[in-house]
Amino acid sequence: AFGTYIGGDNDDLVNDFQLLSDGSIVFAGSTRNITEVNETIPDNTTGQEALFGKIRVPVTGPVVFDIIDKFGGSNNDLGWGIFNLGDSVSMVVGETNSSNFPLGSGLVFQNTRAGNYDGFIAKIYNDGSPGYKATFTGGSDEDILVSIRPVTVNNRIALLGWGTTSSTDLLTRNFNSGTFFS
Repeated sequence: AFGTYIGGDNDDLVNDFQLLSDGSIVFAGSTRNITEVNETIPDNTTGQEALFGKIRVPVTGPVVFDIIDKFGGSNNDLGWGIFNLGDSVSMVVGETNSSNFPLGSGLVFQNTRAGNYDGFIAKIYNDGSPGYKATFTGGSDEDILVSIRPVTVNNRIALLGWGTTSSTDLLTRNFNSGTFFS
């Protein structure tokens, strides 16, 4: 029903997207110098940055970019996957080699980068509201998260992220002291 471009004058990638119940699309990727729209997440505008956006698709008329926001630290940051939790919050995962990748405020699972590249998990509000939050996840070598989905285990909802790792010391969390399948 429609087509559009997104990007600036350098490499811009959209790697994953999700549909919201109203027909809007949220997406994740990476960019070098895209023009931001309603940005709220901090970035250092150097290197490659992770990308989050939301496109509103009205019944009639043109599509509208409600949000185009790049985020990351002073090195390379790539957004690989996205999953929306309802219509208000998206979880974006990827990889970063920025020690100053923005984490937001408060406690996180892992507050420092441990290896050359670590995975990251970021919570972003789809309407651009404040409350962005992120965490590193990685060991002493290279770790990349490419997708994330919620799962129910023992009547509890957890986030399952997957990707690749070269780290032998990656922090893991298992349910009920079960075997970790590597």
